[in-house]
Amino acid sequence: MSNRALNWARGQTVGHQPSKHLLTILADYADERDSCFPSQETLARETELSLRAVVSALQRLEAAGLIRRFRHRRGDGKLGLTRYYLAVEGRFEPDGEEAAEPVDNSPPDAPRACGDHVHLTSQPRAPHVKTTCTRCTSEPLREPLKEPKERERARTGAPAGAVDNPLSSDGRSVEDFRDAWVTSAQDDSERVDEAWGALSGDERKAALDHVSAFLEDARQNGRGRICAGATYLRQKRWRRLGRAGASGPAKAAGERRGLTPFSREWWLVAVRRAGAARSPSDAEARRLRLMVQLARGGTVVGVGAGEVPSAEEVAAAVQIPWDGEAFEAWAHWFGACGVEVPRRDSGWVWVPSRWPPGYGPEASAASEWQDGLANGTG
Repeated sequence: MSNRALNWARGQTVGHQPSKHLLTILADYADERDSCFPSQETLARETELSLRAVVSALQRLEAAGLIRRFRHRRGDGKLGLTRYYLAVEGRFEPDGEEAAEPVDNSPPDAPRACGDHVHLTSQPRAPHVKTTCTRCTSEPLREPLKEPKERERARTGAPAGAVDNPLSSDGRSVEDFRDAWVTSAQDDSERVDEAWGALSGDERKAALDHVSAFLEDARQNGRGRICAGATYLRQKRWRRLGRAGASGPAKAAGERRGLTPFSREWWLVAVRRAGAARSPSDAEARRLRLMVQLARGGTVVGVGAGEVPSAEEVAAAVQIPWDGEAFEAWAHWFGACGVEVPRRDSGWVWVPSRWPPGYGPEASAASEWQDGLANGTG
């Protein structure tokens, strides 16, 4: 772990919460050279993102110049593990004399604009890698072909040149959906159109009718990020509303809940994770550090339903000021996990008890009694 890399990652403006989350994870793995080599499966597990989302976030970070990815060529000519370099000091070159190749993000079957004599990559190479590329004699096609839609109209019997503007059963269009959906400014318009067109008229009406209820449900459950409009339409997310029944929303085993930063529940979960950590480098300690970093940025922290404290635990939480001995004891206890307890403007924190395990007057008295026995004075 590199504190310098963590502080650098925390101060970056990425404009995309999953990518910022991933950048923080990479910084947590970074060594003194600001580099690391976790697998994509490890990053997906740590960030709780899908592999596709991890790949997309890595491409976003690389396009922003915050990271560079290289695969070192081994002595046998084969490519080794992907190593990530963080631009903490603006350096993207790997150390050493061995050859390194940047990662190509394009799909394996993607067509090349130039002939075989040209080597293209989807990302620019590092400054120390020599790059050659010749200009093609013919410009690649910039507009998508229209033949597929024409063939589809011929197959379905639609007249040639018909306008693709499917409506809901009550006469509303995809533009009405864009006006109602909160992420429309960042969504892929073509994907939204495709997902909208795949629905029936009644399904389009249901999708529009349930937008407000879906967004309100997300807010009440603490979900800090709303899915893309195309995902909502394609997966028919509105059908998930009200599945818990009349008795209230039952927390399924795999369901997650968002915790407001530095709330009572947040502090109790943080204490629980610190108590489960065996060393500053194990998984629980890393989860705790990430939890604190996200909360400092005002990000809602998602936890499993099984981690949410019960109402009795929340009611029994103790409020202690951060300028007293009890807080210093808790700060020392958290420090064993490599976490600095943030001092909030509110001036207090919530913990399960006034003193952490092994601290406080009773623990001090027991220690003095044991010392007396050892010295023969007890």
